Amino acid sequence: MLVLLCASPVSAQGGWTGELFGPRARRDLRSPDAATRLSAARRLGRRGENRHAVAALLEALSAEEDAGVRGALFDSLSRRGDEAAIDALAQRLTEWGRDDRAAALRAMGAIGGERAIRLLVEWLGAADVGDDAVDAIGTRRTVRAGRA
Repeated sequence: MLVLLCASPVSAQGGWTGELFGPRARRDLRSPDAATRLSAARRLGRRGENRHAVAALLEALSAEEDAGVRGALFDSLSRRGDEAAIDALAQRLTEWGRDDRAAALRAMGAIGGERAIRLLVEWLGAADVGDDAVDAIGTRRTVRAGRA
């Protein structure tokens, strides 16, 4: 039996291998091992189909207890830049503690868009995360200026 293996631009760009990536990473987000969940969160921030990756990241965020993994989930949502995450993050702001609220606000700032800016402005006066809202707005302006 002769088996030929060859590298293909399609597989390097996420073809067949990319199809396997998403379900595996989403499964890994439910692992009992925090390091596995952390790795999966980071991978989903960079790879996989955007809509499915964002949905998986948001779902994992609602159940995650490890602060380090939650941080990676927020970072990956920021990296994805999908405005669909804004409302899901906003709905949970009052449920989270200070660190998670600050991370969510930073994620909203990184994602940007009119809805995110309006929400960030609403949080400017918050005693615990008002400064984070200011930073998130400033970060968004800096990113936009850098792209111009």
